[in-house]
Amino acid sequence: MRSEMRSSPPHILLTNYSMLEYILLRPHDSQLFDNGASSCFKFIVLDEVHQYSGSRGAEMAMLMRRLKQRLKDGGCKNRFQCIATSATLSDPVESNSNISRFVSELFGEPFSDENIIITERNERVMSDYELKSDDYQLLKRVLLENDQESVEKAYELYIQIEGEKPESADIPRIVGAILKHDKKTYSLLAMLDKSAKSIDELGEKLFPERPAVERMTLTDLLIQLLIKAKDPKSGNVLLSARYHFFLRSLEGAFISYYPRKRIFLDRRIMDQNAAVFEVALCRECGQHYIIGKIKNGKLVEAVKDPSQAEFEISYFRPLDDSNLYEEEDELENRLALKKYSLCLICGAIVQEKKRGGLQCCHNNSITVVREESSNEDGNKQISRCGLCGFTGGNRDPVRSIIYGTDGPNVVIVTSLFQLLPEGKKKILAFADNRQEAAFFAWYLEDSYKEIARRNAMYKILYGIGKYPSDGLSLVSLFDLAYKRSKNYFQDQLSDDESTIKKKIQIAFYRELLTNEKRISLEGVGLIKWKLVLPEELEVPESLLDPPWYLSKGQARDLIAHLLDMLRADKAIEINSLPDFFINFSDLSIKGTQFQVKTGEILGNRYMRCWNGRRG
Repeated sequence: MRSEMRSSPPHILLTNYSMLEYILLRPHDSQLFDNGASSCFKFIVLDEVHQYSGSRGAEMAMLMRRLKQRLKDGGCKNRFQCIATSATLSDPVESNSNISRFVSELFGEPFSDENIIITERNERVMSDYELKSDDYQLLKRVLLENDQESVEKAYELYIQIEGEKPESADIPRIVGAILKHDKKTYSLLAMLDKSAKSIDELGEKLFPERPAVERMTLTDLLIQLLIKAKDPKSGNVLLSARYHFFLRSLEGAFISYYPRKRIFLDRRIMDQNAAVFEVALCRECGQHYIIGKIKNGKLVEAVKDPSQAEFEISYFRPLDDSNLYEEEDELENRLALKKYSLCLICGAIVQEKKRGGLQCCHNNSITVVREESSNEDGNKQISRCGLCGFTGGNRDPVRSIIYGTDGPNVVIVTSLFQLLPEGKKKILAFADNRQEAAFFAWYLEDSYKEIARRNAMYKILYGIGKYPSDGLSLVSLFDLAYKRSKNYFQDQLSDDESTIKKKIQIAFYRELLTNEKRISLEGVGLIKWKLVLPEELEVPESLLDPPWYLSKGQARDLIAHLLDMLRADKAIEINSLPDFFINFSDLSIKGTQFQVKTGEILGNRYMRCWNGRRG
């Protein structure tokens, strides 16, 4: 806490450029330097100093001088010892004088060539001895499993290699001495000295005679041993390994029809001598579209950058056997000019009305419909889904399977976090600026809590067992959630019973009125919200008479469906439990709460009408 730092100034202050500048400017932070607080400062340490070149270096140099002057004004009489660290500041041909001149100008303190400490790598000596895979298994039992019987065999192996008994009984040092004589250990460390390597690449070089699966297993075993084993002289581990996983979000989804239907999540043009097409989906019904542009009689990858001269995107909806019959029966005239034949092998495409059809002679094609674009040029989004008619409102109704940056990152982080061992669950995330870092931290916490609460809701419902025929009411769910899983809804230790119960109601109402249709519990098929009509409800005669001629059962189903549609517009009154008043704004749901009425609507954009001019 900042207040604690001001009341009791620290002896070690860790900060960055921006925050240090704020500390030197803000009057409230003067307590960090006044009243003798400055007298304890002796060292100034800058990490990654290679980044301070040009104007950035000049700004840091100025800040260092301001800091030193502020410390002196606060009563510091010590001579500052300045330390700069960097792994990439110099190369082998760079002279120490250039480095000392650079850090002298950066700190405003004298540095000599003798003050420069350059790391030097100890050369390894290659041995003629080569351990067998059984030896690695033996060392694993000794080092990782502490098997006493194997310890005796490890002593014998040590004597066989060194020609004498070990001076120390320290098992990690004994194993380290054995591994230092191993050819494969030398080769592994030599390869990692040059650059990072994948496990597959290391296994191929170290164990070329073994099958691919065994290569990975043996390589992983050798790395585990080197991480635990110690150098017999220095006591340092033989290998300080860092595994790096490079993950990225989807760049799209791609489909190939030949020789069978397959989906790819990496960008490609051909696969097994067959064309591959990018896929887009309707946001509402999930109908898939093939997107691209027609060039020289073939459907090729679309140019999606509007700044490019060749910018063009066309949307083609495949017609399968079922909807092909319906389209031909009902919409033949409208679709006649837009039907195309698409070859699934070479990607050739031609309008069906043209004589001759496809000229590629592959005899393997499908019929697609080219949907109308939302502008005259025909190179932008389509105006509506050709199957369900969804317009998307202010959004494109059909979109490529590409996601933003924060959502995929949260999925990756939470998935990896759950795999970490207990007691070692930590996340360190980097961002290009403070705004991105602050937003991601909030977004990660908020989305994780939402997932955890949905998980709690599902566990509550799953644990009920036998359900009543009409399901459970919201009030019953509130009570069950508090009795069985109240900890999931307790954000702070100070939350009392009334606070937790209010949060439970908010969570269930959010799920009922959610605008995240795809990832909600109902959207993924785990629950079903159902409106139960009272038995005494009278069905309007207008639904039973012409032109509808509905039965009473059909009429009740229609009424229930229409009322359930109110959820999409959030046209529902929040009836909270007694003593827990909840407003619609408490739900923090995107979008506006609409109202529905019969009759004309005069200028109210947040009102729907079932029997108005637009239906």
